[in-house]
Amino acid sequence: MTLLSQFYEITLTNLENIYGFQYKQGNNINNPGTGISPLLPDFGSYQFAFFGIYKTKLKRLPVEFGVRSEYRLYDVNSSKFESDILKKNYLSFAANAGTRGSVNKKIDYFIDISYTGRPPEINELFSSGLHQGVAGIEEGNPQLKPEQALKIVNEWNGETGKTHHVNLSFFGVYANDYLFLAPTGELRLTIRGAFPVFRYQAADVILAGTTFRSTWQPSDTWSLVNSLQYTYSEDLTNGSGLIFMPPLNTETSLQYTIGKTRVLNELKTGIEFQYFARQNNVDARIDFSPPPPDYFLTNMFLRLKWKKQNQHDIEVVWRVENLFDIKYRNYMNRQRYFADEPGRNVYLTVYTTF
Repeated sequence: MTLLSQFYEITLTNLENIYGFQYKQGNNINNPGTGISPLLPDFGSYQFAFFGIYKTKLKRLPVEFGVRSEYRLYDVNSSKFESDILKKNYLSFAANAGTRGSVNKKIDYFIDISYTGRPPEINELFSSGLHQGVAGIEEGNPQLKPEQALKIVNEWNGETGKTHHVNLSFFGVYANDYLFLAPTGELRLTIRGAFPVFRYQAADVILAGTTFRSTWQPSDTWSLVNSLQYTYSEDLTNGSGLIFMPPLNTETSLQYTIGKTRVLNELKTGIEFQYFARQNNVDARIDFSPPPPDYFLTNMFLRLKWKKQNQHDIEVVWRVENLFDIKYRNYMNRQRYFADEPGRNVYLTVYTTF
């Protein structure tokens, strides 16, 4: 295919306030003669947008407002749909309001409320064929409506002592006509083999989640980092959990660092422990295979930075992932229908500048 993309932006800055105009154009032309039916048809995409960011203070509390309006036009040439030439146009709007502040010298917070209208992307509307990168057949739906979502984000940062820092964030989303790729349960036989069929669809959904991160650094050389991520989802239209949502996962990292010496600018080594739970908040019957079981991974790394007289350090990173060669499948990887994840991986990377 030949893909030509253009993007132009004009902005006006007045103190901390920003106003602007954007134009984005994309033209996709499938080259004939390949013998393969293209996943996406020939199309032109044209986007015009106006935006503004306004900052002020309300009783000494900093507040930021943002708005964006966009007009998008798709010009599609395909014989696979109701006519050879289709034109789709959408007018969407987005706005947000946010603030940040401090409870005391050790605790600060951030909160943001936003509304977003998102037009369907070209693949969500007009996909029709084999997506070879994920070995699945994908089908778009030209009748999809724009997605509308209301979202709130709240983040807290704090110190429980000189050596301990904590970050805690929450988010919640209600989306009307949330667009996602769903398995149909069909295995379609082609001249290349049998492939699972997925179709883009819309539903009203609720999403909520949290991220927790704790960093403890008792000395200049040792640090212990713990993190946890969890996302809850519910498909209100179909009365089930939403498919392809990440499961609960945690990570613990123990790191040892030596700062500058006569030879090195830094020596850092560490070991990581990762846990990924089974995704239980989804009906296994709507997918081609049930969510895989939980698994535990161990990784380790070593990073060295050598000094050079010209100040251009040489950095060498040696990293081992899945140290114990665990057999597992990642729920978020669509290749899990066919194969396990790679086993032990060893990387050696060298960085320098000239």
